[in-house]
Order: sequence, then structure tokens, then C-alpha cells
Amino acid sequence: RIGGDTASFLSNDAAHQRSWRQQIKDGTRIQVRVRDMDSLLAESGVECIDIAVLDVEGAESDVLDGFDLARWGVRCLVIEDLSRGRNRVLRVSLGEQGYDHAMRIGLNDVFVKRGDAIAQRAHVLCGQP
Repeated sequence: RIGGDTASFLSNDAAHQRSWRQQIKDGTRIQVRVRDMDSLLAESGVECIDIAVLDVEGAESDVLDGFDLARWGVRCLVIEDLSRGRNRVLRVSLGEQGYDHAMRIGLNDVFVKRGDAIAQRAHVLCGQP
């Protein structure tokens, strides 16, 4: 059994790996095949994505590294941010890719593609011009 806190803010650094190993009581080793979003979506036959939701316990940057937002035409991203806005890395990275932060809903940040019609609707919802 593994404690839930260990999975939060997931990273694959040495400290995180040590923490997981310490919590595994039975010594069972589990191998998981890792795939990026681009290969999963290509295999699925999907051609375009309007909205993508990421809730991956701190591994958002890792997921986005393998997710070509332009290729899939992603118009809106909803991304859980357990840092409550303290970690600005995603905002900067997505801004460089043409996404604006539209709003925060609970623990989730909503990003919309700059210039897309959905961006105007998001600004209206937020009471912005």
C-alpha cells in the first residue's frame, strides 16, 4: 500500500523515488509502460481536441512535453494546479505557446487559445472586456 501524499506533486527525481520505495511494504515491483499524449491520440484516430483536462498530480509539464497542442488544435486547457498559482512555469510555457490564463475554478486553471472564439467567451464569463 502506498500513501496518497507521495503521488502528489509527482516528479521522477531521486527524492521522490526514495519516498515511493520506502512506502512499498511488500516489495512488489510494478512496471508501467509510459506513453506520450501525441502517440495515444494518434493511435485513437482523434483529429482535433477542443478541450483537454489535465489532473496528473504535479506532472503537468511532463504531460505537456509530449502533447503538441498546435497539432491537435487544443482550444482550451483545464489544468489542476495544487500550487494554487505559486508555480508560474505552466503559465509562462503556455503563454509562449499562445494560450492566455482565463480563470481559476477551485484548484483548476483554465487556459484558452489566444484569438480563438472560445477566448472571447471565457473573458465574458470572467467579466473582462
